Amino acid sequence: MDEAFLLPDPLALSPQEGALAVRAELARRAVDGEAALAAGASFARLLQPLEQSERRLCERMAPLAHAARILPDPDRREIFDWLAEEVATRSARESADPRLLAAVEAILADPRLSGAERAVAEAWRRSLEASGAGLRAEARARLAAIEAELTRLELEYEYAIRDAEDAFALDVRDEALPELAPEERAPLAAAARAAGRDGWLRIGLRGAEAELVLTRSPDRALRETIDRARATVASELGPGGPAFDNGERLLRILLLRQERARLLGKPSPAHAAFLDRMAKSPEEALAFLRDLTAIVRPRAEAELALLADFARSRLGLRELAPWDLPWVRDRYLRAAFGIARERLRRFFPLSAVLAGLGRFLEDRFALKLKRLAAAAYPGAFWCLIEREKGQCLGALLCDLLARKGKQDGAWMDLWRPPGGPELPIAILVADALPPGEGGEPSLTPEELLTLFHELGHVIHALIDRSGYMSLAGPDGAPFDGMELPSMLFEGLGRDAAALAACSRDPESEAPIPVAFCRRLTEALRFGEAIDLLRQVELARFDLELHLDADAASPGRALAILERIRRDTALLPVPAWDRLPHHFGHLFGGGYEAGYYGYLWAEGLARQLSSALASPASGARFLEDVLAPGEIEPLADRLRRFLGSDPDPLAGLALADDPDRAHLKR
Repeated sequence: MDEAFLLPDPLALSPQEGALAVRAELARRAVDGEAALAAGASFARLLQPLEQSERRLCERMAPLAHAARILPDPDRREIFDWLAEEVATRSARESADPRLLAAVEAILADPRLSGAERAVAEAWRRSLEASGAGLRAEARARLAAIEAELTRLELEYEYAIRDAEDAFALDVRDEALPELAPEERAPLAAAARAAGRDGWLRIGLRGAEAELVLTRSPDRALRETIDRARATVASELGPGGPAFDNGERLLRILLLRQERARLLGKPSPAHAAFLDRMAKSPEEALAFLRDLTAIVRPRAEAELALLADFARSRLGLRELAPWDLPWVRDRYLRAAFGIARERLRRFFPLSAVLAGLGRFLEDRFALKLKRLAAAAYPGAFWCLIEREKGQCLGALLCDLLARKGKQDGAWMDLWRPPGGPELPIAILVADALPPGEGGEPSLTPEELLTLFHELGHVIHALIDRSGYMSLAGPDGAPFDGMELPSMLFEGLGRDAAALAACSRDPESEAPIPVAFCRRLTEALRFGEAIDLLRQVELARFDLELHLDADAASPGRALAILERIRRDTALLPVPAWDRLPHHFGHLFGGGYEAGYYGYLWAEGLARQLSSALASPASGARFLEDVLAPGEIEPLADRLRRFLGSDPDPLAGLALADDPDRAHLKR
C-alpha cells in the first residue's frame, strides 16, 4: 500500500482557508436541503444527502477544532470560536425546521425503508424533536440563539481552564522531589532553565507534573500548594485569579440549559438530555449511582482505614488531608508491593508500549497496529490499523506528550481529509510527560492505561460499517454506551500479560517478567474502591445539578456538591475547593447529565471482559456489537453477545474476595 496518503497534516490548513471551506459546506447544505424539501420527502433525496453533508462538515471542522485544542494560537482560537458558533446557530435552525420534521415523519411511513435507513430516520426524528422542530417560530428562534451562546460559553470555559493552568508555575529545589527518575527530572529541569532558573525544577499543573509532586514529594506544604492550585483552577481563588474565573460562565451555562429545557417542555436539563440512552431516565441513572454508592463506600472506607493506619504507624501522619492521600498511597505501594514509581516509568518506553498495544490488538481482537512515519509536527507520529488479512481499517495520528498551550487530558477525534482517501483517520491525543532532550518518551502505568482507554475509542470509530454518521461509532452510540469500548480496553489493559507486553527492561532489553506485572496489577487495583467512589461523586453531582431547579443560583452548585459529599467524600474537603469551575466534561465537553456513563459503561465492560477469551471472540465482539452501529439498540446487541441481560450494577458490584492481599497487609 502507498503510505504517502497517510501523511496529511491537520495543522497545514490555515484557519482562514478552513473557515471558507466550512462556510461553503453550510451554504451548499442550505441550498440542497431546500431543493430536497421542495422535491418531496424520500430517504435518498433528503436524509442521505444530509448524512453526507454532516460527514463533510465534520471533515472540515475536525482540523480546526484539533488545532484550537493543541496550539497556543489566539488567532486560530478566535476564528474557530466564531466559526463553531455559526455552525451551532445554523444547525440549530435546521434542526428546528418543522418542514424537515414533517418530511422525516413521512419518510418513516415508507414500508420500503431498510433497517439502516429506518434507524437513521428515527435518529433524525429524535434529534429534530429535541431541537424544538415542533415548537412555534419564536421558541425555535430562541433555541437557536441559546445554542449559539452555549457554544461560545462552553469554549470559553475550556479555554479559561487551559489558560489558568498555563498561568501557574512553581520552581522548587531538587531536594523537594528526591525520588524522581532521571527521565522525570529532565523535563522539569529543562523548563526551569528556559525560565532562567538553572538548578531548579519547574512544576506546572499539567496532569503528569502535578501528579509527580502529589505522589512523590515528602514536603506536605508543597503537596498542599499543588493540590490547592489544581482544586481552584479557573476560579476567583486560582492561578491568574479573576482573569480566568469561570464563575459567571458556569451560572450562565446552567441558566441557558434550564431555559432550553423549559422551551422543549422538559422539567429539567437532565430530562432534556435523555434522548436515547440505555438508562431510560435521569431518575433511573441516579438510582444506579445511589445503589453503587452503598456498594462501593464500605470497600473504600476499608481501603482508607488501611492507608490511615499505615500513615500513622509508618509516616507519622496523625490525620490525612486530601493532598496526603496520593503520597501515602504511593508509600504504601512501596511497602506492601515493592512498587517504586520512579523505577516504573523507565520500564514503559514508548516504542515498547506501541509494540505491546499491537500485541494486545492482535491477541485480543485479531487486529494489527503498524507504526509508520513521524507526523508533520513535533512529537507526533502515524500508525496504521489493519485486520489480520491486510484490510486497512484506518490511520492513527498520535500526539501523546504534554506541552504548554495544549489542552490537558486525553481524547480521540475522527478526521477524513476532504479530497483524500476514503479511509478514516483517528487522532489520538494525550498528555504524558515529555522526555529530556534526546530521550525517548516513557509512560507511567496509569498513562499506559489511558492509552488503552483511548485506543478503545479509536477502534470503535474505525470499525464502523453502518455507513451513516447518525449510527456510527462513539457519536452514534447511546451516550451511556459511548464509553463501553474504551472502558473495556482499559480493563483488559490491566491484565499482567498486557502490561508485560508493553514493557522493556532497560538493562536486559527483554519485557519485564509477568510475575512482576501480576504484582503491579494488584498494586494498581489497590484504591480501586476509593477511585470508584470519587467517580460516583462526580456523576451524582452532574445529574443532581442538572435536575435542580435552582442550579443557576450563585453558590448553589457548591451547596449541591457539599450535600453529595456527605455520602461520598472520605476526607474533609477544604472550603476553597472549586470543582464546578473546572469540570470540563460537564461545562465544555458535552457530558451534561451524562458523566454517569463512564460508570455505566465500566459495569458493562466488566461483564463483557470474561466473554472475550480469544482473538476470535474479540473479533466477533467488534463485528457483532460495535461495527453495526445503532441499526439496532446497543442493549440488544450486548444481550445477544452475552447471552444474558446487560447489567452495569452487577458488573461493578465487586465480588467478595477474602484473599485480596492488599486488604490484609
